[in-house]
Amino acid sequence: MKKKCISFILLAFIITTSVLVLPGSKINAADDINITSEGSGSIKVIQDTSAKPDALNNALLDKLKEEQNVYGCINILGDSISEGYAVDYEDEYVTLLFKKIFELLGVEDTETDINMPDVGTEYFKYGGDYSYGFSGPIRKSLILKPNATITFTGDFKYVDVWYKRTPDSGSIEIYKNNVLQKTLDLSGEEGIVTTYPSQTIERGEGVYTIKCVGAPVEILGVIRLNSEPGSTIYCNRMALSATATSDYIYEPILESIYTIGSLNNSKKNLFIIALGTNDMFNKQKASPVAMYVENMRTIAKYLMDRGQDVILYWPPTADPEIYEPRYGFYGTYKEALYGLAEELNVPVIDVSVSNPTSGESYYDGLHPNAYGHKLYYQDFLDVILKQVPQLKYAKIRRLIM
Repeated sequence: MKKKCISFILLAFIITTSVLVLPGSKINAADDINITSEGSGSIKVIQDTSAKPDALNNALLDKLKEEQNVYGCINILGDSISEGYAVDYEDEYVTLLFKKIFELLGVEDTETDINMPDVGTEYFKYGGDYSYGFSGPIRKSLILKPNATITFTGDFKYVDVWYKRTPDSGSIEIYKNNVLQKTLDLSGEEGIVTTYPSQTIERGEGVYTIKCVGAPVEILGVIRLNSEPGSTIYCNRMALSATATSDYIYEPILESIYTIGSLNNSKKNLFIIALGTNDMFNKQKASPVAMYVENMRTIAKYLMDRGQDVILYWPPTADPEIYEPRYGFYGTYKEALYGLAEELNVPVIDVSVSNPTSGESYYDGLHPNAYGHKLYYQDFLDVILKQVPQLKYAKIRRLIM
């Protein structure tokens, strides 16, 4: 898509408020682009049909960008709903949300594939001798033995991996259209590390292959990007079916969530803790209200104590004729979750408002179908747009460029 060059007139630049004026034809009532900056008031965009060409003040836009609370990563930590149970990848709310974020930012990136999807998915194919391990944020990794492969198609400049490094780890070779692009040694001091950013690959649609050589390697995620390091928001999904808050409260798990959720050593990141359904409805994983809240507090505090921002999440109820909370009442859990959000002074994404697991949006009385995921997507997007000024900045930039 060609960029439209639209200019604006700078009407005012004072300590409390700065104003950008765009041609009236480019803004409508649906555009929410009043941006508040903590340090020096607000910068507001208004329309003016008399706006003249070539009046773009890049200094003001740069100032706006610098003043915003810029996140390096947006992370979703979740269960089967965030994993996309029973719906196609393109219909999953996380897929829709991340695609919208990339669209607003004007980049051609994908989410970091941390879930290591099961064999047979439409976008990842595995070959050779491989198995699943238990490392990483969701305790699901892919162990490749020599000559085992991961294959996918696309157009990516950066192809890298998150992995569990050990002194005995082997190497990986990365091919595009059967031509070797680079070889990466994954051995070294033990830890969860990434190869990103390694040597770039020439752009263009193609078939990519990651091949294990020498000795086994344990892959925790595949990174596929086109943006330059540090120039955009990275999006990470860490979600696995049947998980509850109790699965994420242990130090090694929390450390890996924080590490992978801070790609490129980004200091400020956003973590959405989209858990709770299994705490109420799963027969094996359900926990009393007090334990559920304490687990959520443990996860949130671990991240907040390290300078990260957190959003909590409240799920919709399940079909009461099929599922009911194992301990207490649905409303009791909700009240406790909101109490925790007030204690921590963090927002809540409350999908019970749109109720995306009722009536025609159910799949099985608990999981949303494709229509339900669209409702989830809108609930998440509404909160994230308010939480991430970076996206509002991107919207302004797109309107005037």
